[in-house]
Amino acid sequence: MPHTPHIQVVARGIAISNGNVLLSSRVNSDRWSIPGGRVEKDESISDALKREFLEECGVTITVERPLLTLENVFEKRGEHIQEVNVYFAISLPSLEVSAKEHDAVFKWVPISSLSSFPLLPNKMRGIIKKISEGESLEPFLSTI
Repeated sequence: MPHTPHIQVVARGIAISNGNVLLSSRVNSDRWSIPGGRVEKDESISDALKREFLEECGVTITVERPLLTLENVFEKRGEHIQEVNVYFAISLPSLEVSAKEHDAVFKWVPISSLSSFPLLPNKMRGIIKKISEGESLEPFLSTI
């Protein structure tokens, strides 16, 4: 019988302003992603996203609308991870975003430079470009 994977649900917020997208990373990491975090027990996905932004950078965001769901599978420190990422369009009260957590980093990155930027998962480069150009998205994507 195959092993049943542990599936994590992750809420992520896409903030785009003046041709830039907000990305997050960890100190000493060369990998970047759309900011967000895991959904906790009995928490809605949009509430998880609001909580994560408040915890990580002290910002109260506005969750505007869901954009897409992306299923992603990867290895991390020898562990098989399967995530269901739910991406929302968000707005922030200010473009000034700084980390409250000691190992978090936030950065506004020009969308035009994403093709050479270490953004994970790789599919997000094209997705962000489509969003910034007002194109429609597939509601569900998978890296499996």
